[in-house]
Amino acid sequence: MAKGKIFDEFLLIEFATRLHGVDSKKEKGDVIQWFIERTGISRGTVYRIIEKIHNKEPFHNIAVAKQTRKSRKSDIELAQEKRDILNISAIKFQQGTNAKPIPTERAIIIAESMGYIKQEKYSRSTVDRLLVKYRINAKHMKNRPFAHRLKADYPFHVVVVDATPLDLYYLNLDMKVERYDIPPGDKHLDDILKRESLRKIWVYFLVDMYSGAFLVMPFASLPKGADSKKSGENADDYYSLLKFCFLPKNNLLSPLDDYPPPLLDCPIEGQPDILFCDNGSGIGRSKLINNLCGNLGIKIVTHMPGNPSAKGAVEGRISAFKRSYESMINRNLIKDINQLIYFCLSWSHDHNKRSGAYNKWREGARDKPVIRLTEQSFKNASVT
Repeated sequence: MAKGKIFDEFLLIEFATRLHGVDSKKEKGDVIQWFIERTGISRGTVYRIIEKIHNKEPFHNIAVAKQTRKSRKSDIELAQEKRDILNISAIKFQQGTNAKPIPTERAIIIAESMGYIKQEKYSRSTVDRLLVKYRINAKHMKNRPFAHRLKADYPFHVVVVDATPLDLYYLNLDMKVERYDIPPGDKHLDDILKRESLRKIWVYFLVDMYSGAFLVMPFASLPKGADSKKSGENADDYYSLLKFCFLPKNNLLSPLDDYPPPLLDCPIEGQPDILFCDNGSGIGRSKLINNLCGNLGIKIVTHMPGNPSAKGAVEGRISAFKRSYESMINRNLIKDINQLIYFCLSWSHDHNKRSGAYNKWREGARDKPVIRLTEQSFKNASVT
């Protein structure tokens, strides 16, 4: 097919003829859908062509004009593409927005060598085009402001929360963690999971902005609503996460028999001042969480849509989890949800100890003690 010519002139004439003979909106919609299926163009482009036909522009000029094709990639492929470009962008601008970014070709090589993207999947020109598409090229990175400037002066001054799904591992009806590779050609993940009786596993994160200490907990909740097939971030899981993070860990039971509790000397507990999150249904629009935080005196602050860099601390933890943990999940070692919970807690605990986050938390808490909560006080704050 020649560049700039996406359909035959006679096909365009037939489309105009069919369009001229319809009377109802339904018939017009059927004709438009017929044309889309034969040309592969977007619906917006079809309406621009109809306008040109009404303006009596020659059919030959319309047929050879450059048009916009609708994407041939599935939702899963587009989501993976976006993750790849975000990883490349993070490498490209790793020295900060004021420093000179490294060349795109070198960023691609680094991303391939670190296993973030597949070998030889992207060329330099493709990556540069996608950086512009997702507005994370040098120009936008330089001029892009944060939704909020986050600064914490003491432990639990500001905490940031977010969640991410596991990409390859799901929970089956037997509560076992199962790897499932999406078959080529299948585009709708939620339909596939429903057909295979699998649940998404979402991993929730909370990061303290002062010390950098973080806690992590996986959930595999059922989809909300009788007719719903899509599971995602939800208020009930966030409520459980906040309860787990705010209350003391010294009485925490191990989810596995014959294994010690994974957070025996974890100092993270108390009532934060500010809870920073996106404006999703999990927290931003949840009456349950807003009621809990309102009664505890916790201020909920949401960042602007489309600006995940505003909560970069938790995004960094998610990225580290996917690099160092999710990619190394072994089904022979982690067979069910309790084992997954145990090893997630152990990973965060070990990381916090080695990075010095726990020590920084304890030093800050000596100067500015946190407000401690009990099981009963947390329960009382949950009552409307």
